Amino acid sequence: MKMILKETPLHSWHKDQKAHFGAFANYDMPMHYGSALQEHYAVRKNAGMFDISHMRFVSISGNDALSQLELLLANDVFKLQVSGKACYGCMLTENGGVIDDLITYFENTNQYYLVLNAGCAEKDLQWIKNHTNQLHIQDFPERAMIAVQGPNAITIFVTLFPEYKMVQALNSFSGKMFSDCFIARTGYTGEDGIELVCEPKNAQRIWQKLFTAGVVPCGLVARDSLRLEAGLNLYGADMDETVLPIECGLRWTVDMKRDRNFIGKKAILAANPDTLRKQVGLRLSKQNIARHGAKILEGGVVTSGGYAPSLDCAVAFALVPQALTDSETLKVEVRGVSYPASVCSTRFYKRIQ
Repeated sequence: MKMILKETPLHSWHKDQKAHFGAFANYDMPMHYGSALQEHYAVRKNAGMFDISHMRFVSISGNDALSQLELLLANDVFKLQVSGKACYGCMLTENGGVIDDLITYFENTNQYYLVLNAGCAEKDLQWIKNHTNQLHIQDFPERAMIAVQGPNAITIFVTLFPEYKMVQALNSFSGKMFSDCFIARTGYTGEDGIELVCEPKNAQRIWQKLFTAGVVPCGLVARDSLRLEAGLNLYGADMDETVLPIECGLRWTVDMKRDRNFIGKKAILAANPDTLRKQVGLRLSKQNIARHGAKILEGGVVTSGGYAPSLDCAVAFALVPQALTDSETLKVEVRGVSYPASVCSTRFYKRIQ
């Protein structure tokens, strides 16, 4: 039976623009509008916008909100002391595997906002309900989300929407609730920019005004090449419930500084360093793109990879045994043939500040 895919509030706009669609996390999402490469460069050089309404915005509130989020998350939300400040981290199983990677925004110790990955939202919400009590969880599946990214993204945005000019004063990785939308200075591309959550009618107005001003609509193909260049993990490819965060480059998000218990902590403390894997970056020639699942002949596997337009080569993340991390080159099997890949940092691209 053919699955009926969900549609975002901007779906009809994408359709009118003859976007190329594909299924992602049970949504019918725009993959590109004719050239994913041009969309990629638009974000790197000026400004592009993404419909990310498939992601889920959730409000968590209650007298025990802080203590219960401290139990649920490997990163410690206790360190969030300023309203609007956010932290990135993972929610783990008892075995230490990653249920989801998410952003938590602090409003006060009784009120937080979470942004969940699209494909994980339902299981995340059920997990939170099963492991907490007396929390008020408000889910907003009907809300629209838009990401505006690029070196000129914020300047263009506040010029078009002066009512949101306070966005310029937001520090990186902070958000603010305005009267009709939540806007955060975050992103998934390696560029400066914002992500906003609003009612569908506002999303259509904002999207069209940005488009008229020349901000390029971008699909998920460009979003993936941008996030890969920036060294950002993708849930379901680089991590899942079989991967510990300390294996996939997210050790920095596991906060052990305080005497705090969290789900998955025991498993991480008990993990054998000799058998843990480690995430490395790989560079290959642009003709030899190694996708998810490509075999590392010395041991390990590519978790995500693709062409990096800004670097004009192929790059990849790989999970490999610890013993291989001193290697300068590895061999990757691509379409049945092995090719050399240089081991490097996963931060392939870094924007000029």
